[in-house]
Amino acid sequence: YAPPAEMTERERIVAMIQKSLKQNINVESLARALHMSRSSLQRACIRHFKIGPKELITQHKIQQAMRLIELGSNNVASLAFTVGYSNVNNFISAFKRMTSQTPKEYMKHNTSLRNSTPRT
Repeated sequence: YAPPAEMTERERIVAMIQKSLKQNINVESLARALHMSRSSLQRACIRHFKIGPKELITQHKIQQAMRLIELGSNNVASLAFTVGYSNVNNFISAFKRMTSQTPKEYMKHNTSLRNSTPRT
């Protein structure tokens, strides 16, 4: 998969991360897929997102996990695998680092919000 050439560099980076989430993407494979060196990717991420590529990939994985939880996903191991983590503990650590909650805490909070929302 190669992102369309008419996309901006920023859009190409985001599109490739989103497309590759389930494949346990890392900085090296992202750079390769974008036909960039690691250092070029690092500079591009800092320029466009103000963070490095590793943190950008992690952000996208955790944001996707949060969306899945909001849609009702409630199995942490399955969720970790779905967003590209092969190690559940690494997923839990990354999730907590980004959200200040474990995935289970986020699920519990989200379930209570869904259950308290009036249905029309």
